[in-house]
Amino acid sequence: LGFAYGLAEAHMAGGQLETLAGDPAAAERELREAIRLAVEMGASRYVALYRVQTAHALIAQGRYEDAAGELDQAADLYGEAVTWKSARARVLAARGETEAAATLASEAAEEMAGSDDLTTSAETLIDLAEVRRAAGDDRGAASALAEAIALHEEKGNVVAAARCRARLSDPGGEQYHRE
Repeated sequence: LGFAYGLAEAHMAGGQLETLAGDPAAAERELREAIRLAVEMGASRYVALYRVQTAHALIAQGRYEDAAGELDQAADLYGEAVTWKSARARVLAARGETEAAATLASEAAEEMAGSDDLTTSAETLIDLAEVRRAAGDDRGAASALAEAIALHEEKGNVVAAARCRARLSDPGGEQYHRE
């Protein structure tokens, strides 16, 4: 079990690296392998976690319905965790359900406020910014991105902070959306 878990986490990390490199299809492949290994281990919590991350990779590819399916499976396995809520909010925003998306994204960000998990907090704020932007709240989006930058910098996530700065400087551009 220890070796399989380590391998699954390595694929999860590979998915995160591919996301940072801007290749969501490669991230999806890595994450699907992590899911396969977690299923073999019977580790439903990790299957759910990896499905949520796969949903983000699918969203980056514009595959919103596939992302919704991954999120539904994750919720069935482990409930609606913060990361699930923020990913689900992104799907809702893509579908034009901006009011429901904003409510869900705000709820997720509030749950993470003050957490010592700075990376997840920052990612939740990035999702909130995307949803606020979709709802036409550019000021709220910029505020959420500024908070995400501060958290990424505090954690030492240099690449993630730089990506947030690029989104903040070009809120209407392609870089705004989470990769």
